[in-house]
Amino acid sequence: MTLVALLSAQEMAPGGRPVAVSDDSVAAPIQAASEYRALLPIAGQTLLERQARAALRHGASRILVSVAELPPELLAAIDAMRADGVDIQAVRSVAEVMAQVRPDHRLLMIGDGFHVPDAHFQAIAATAPGEATLLVTPDTNITATYERLDASTRWAGLALAPAHLLADILEIGPDWEPMLALMRHAVQMGARWLPVESTLIERGDIALATSPRVADALARRIVDATDATGVGVTQHWIFAPLARMGAQRLLDDPRAGLIMRVGSMLLLAVALVSVLLLHPLATVIAGLLACALDAGARFHAAFRPLRDMSARLALGYDMVALSVVGTAGAAASRGQGPLLLWIAVAATSILLLIMARSMRFVADDRGVRRAILPDFGEWIIIVGVALIAGNWQFGVMAAPVLFAAQIVLWQLAHRGPRPPV
Repeated sequence: MTLVALLSAQEMAPGGRPVAVSDDSVAAPIQAASEYRALLPIAGQTLLERQARAALRHGASRILVSVAELPPELLAAIDAMRADGVDIQAVRSVAEVMAQVRPDHRLLMIGDGFHVPDAHFQAIAATAPGEATLLVTPDTNITATYERLDASTRWAGLALAPAHLLADILEIGPDWEPMLALMRHAVQMGARWLPVESTLIERGDIALATSPRVADALARRIVDATDATGVGVTQHWIFAPLARMGAQRLLDDPRAGLIMRVGSMLLLAVALVSVLLLHPLATVIAGLLACALDAGARFHAAFRPLRDMSARLALGYDMVALSVVGTAGAAASRGQGPLLLWIAVAATSILLLIMARSMRFVADDRGVRRAILPDFGEWIIIVGVALIAGNWQFGVMAAPVLFAAQIVLWQLAHRGPRPPV
């Protein structure tokens, strides 16, 4: 059964700061005065985009946005999502919603300004076909701004209803705001209530962003809860934490991920040329900077999905990094022994890094286990330490030995009990 998401962008949040609403392919971000709740910035995305992508993750085939008017900043946000491949359409009335759906469709409604965790989407998706379900919460001081359903209950911002109920509303009030009209009609028709504890709202799991202050608190909570620690020794312990420290600046600019990805590849090219010219110090410096930018790009991608171009560049980064490792192995042979020995060292390093790269995608790999795996940053640091000690070629030789030991340790840890996800 087709699922269509119905969002709303009508409520205001005075005092909002400008937010970039362009996608990564646009040369300059459009700055929207985020007076609408829907345009408040939440961890690198407008709240409207965050709601739309949550709906798409949970099966929505298209997005309808209920609007009273369509000012330039709201139109820009909708156009940016459409340019990113989202099937999204603005609607102004019940009649316009009906023109976009069929009676056998189901409408997933997310309240204007609401952030709701994925677990509640999954719970409400269990609604039987033809029935309606509302996420509800007790009426308390902290939920005073939520839509009231009765004397002791308020709507918690998420609902699912059959589209055929729209026909009843069309006869009564064709110009009513579609979402609230459908939600209230579903209540009158005996919709099932799915209660959530008010403690979820008190600690911010479910939030209604009524102001920039609330939006900033929600963004910090989302950033802290998002698993963007990186995979591999240096990514996990060094570079990803550095990227998280600059989270606000990174996420405010939709172009930051692409810029850092391009910058990391240029630095790797510098490292590759430095290896060929036998300048190991320049190789180490450029390699470390490239790893830092790579971590920033990956962190950015955890909150703003990369477009195809950025994804291809991420693969290119890995290929150039492997080229640096291989070239260093061959270059280290000068005056240090048989060329075939160093080629074997380089080939072994590349093979082990590729193995570690494939292991990082194991679905249930979590926590400390993934911080065991070797990565390019570790290779750079090993060579750098050996360079300080006076023999960078020794670092090139020692790296595959350490990589192999780490992969064995990862395999042993992977056989043990799985920590809870």
